[in-house]
Amino acid sequence: MKKVLFLILSILLITGCNQEKEKQVTSIIKKENNIAIAIHYPNFQYQKLDQQIKKEIDSISQEFQQMSSKEKELNIDYDYNILNDRYINVQLFIYIHNKKEYHQVKTFHYDIKKKKLLTLKDIINEEELKKLVPKIKTILTKQYSNYLVLDKLNETITPDFSHYLQFYFDDNDFTFYFDANQFTKEYHDIIRAKISLDLMNLTIPLERGMFQEEDVILPTRKQEPIDQNKPMIALTFDDGPSKYTNSIIELLKKYDARATFFVIGNKVKLYQETIQKLVRYGNEIGNHSYNHKWLTKVSDDELVNQINTTQNIIQETTGLVPKLFRPTYGSINQHLREKISLDIVMWTVDTSDWKTTNSKKIASYALKAIKNKDIILMHDTHKQTYEALKIMLPKLKEQGYQFITVSELNEILATH
Repeated sequence: MKKVLFLILSILLITGCNQEKEKQVTSIIKKENNIAIAIHYPNFQYQKLDQQIKKEIDSISQEFQQMSSKEKELNIDYDYNILNDRYINVQLFIYIHNKKEYHQVKTFHYDIKKKKLLTLKDIINEEELKKLVPKIKTILTKQYSNYLVLDKLNETITPDFSHYLQFYFDDNDFTFYFDANQFTKEYHDIIRAKISLDLMNLTIPLERGMFQEEDVILPTRKQEPIDQNKPMIALTFDDGPSKYTNSIIELLKKYDARATFFVIGNKVKLYQETIQKLVRYGNEIGNHSYNHKWLTKVSDDELVNQINTTQNIIQETTGLVPKLFRPTYGSINQHLREKISLDIVMWTVDTSDWKTTNSKKIASYALKAIKNKDIILMHDTHKQTYEALKIMLPKLKEQGYQFITVSELNEILATH
């Protein structure tokens, strides 16, 4: 399993939030038999912060590998903010399904100006922590009254900084995280205590209310009419966007090609410019879940959350609401079909572009397999996919193929 994790590692680069540093996201996605792995975490090019995050990821991965279950899943998601162009706050959301579900949060904080990792002591003083203790207890008692073990709660929620290692803050709220087994019984989800910054005094200089919404960008590229007397295929790309997506959409444009990109929701925020460019060039966006969980294994509530969160973030970024959905790991059952209102899209040709770095081999197989009205599965998270497309597109163009979106193909198939 350790080899699997490193073989499928891909670094996805994007334009950073400032001119000096370039944000990245690392994605690891793999399913073998009944073991599913989907890991996503950011990299900010600040060595101390990045090393700490990577160290945590490696530790979690190693623990997961040692679990004996034949069927198990590891999913690591992330969120982050950058306040005042100075304070980076990162959350890792860890989900493990190994007979039972397990949830955990790990947080990291970095001061760009001082070039140091921050602890709670750097953000509030001892007197402030003493004031917060009764507020935290009140919040936890109200929210988790049916699960609390009061003796353990009183032992944990004290004016001791070592009890508050996991926390997160933006310019509105401060959230403390606790493991479920610290002071609850028969509760397995994440425990949160959120407090308004209006009720706190921070020791760091924090300006508030600086966030501005991005302008929505809509499609502008003129689409060429489809000749139904000529062969056509729908190219589709999963698991992106990534650092290769921009090059792929430029290549598609060169050959007057449109494609459908099934994106992972938690990457959209980091790749807004790429997503917007993708739409401007006439490509289609589909939903591929928020963080690539094994969707046939999750609860109905989690399934709805995975779909709706991705729908919302795509709409906020592009002004478009996706109509298409591709199931993670290609795993589908009747229950999933009944619960998802979007059109579920599978494929007819799998290029297996993630299995080899040999772009010529990928292109050769695809060119032999492709026929009229096929849906082609590829991944815009690999360099070899881009290189294979450089071979495939001109050859398919010479054979008279048109490159259309899945929705366009579905409309044509529905009329015949």
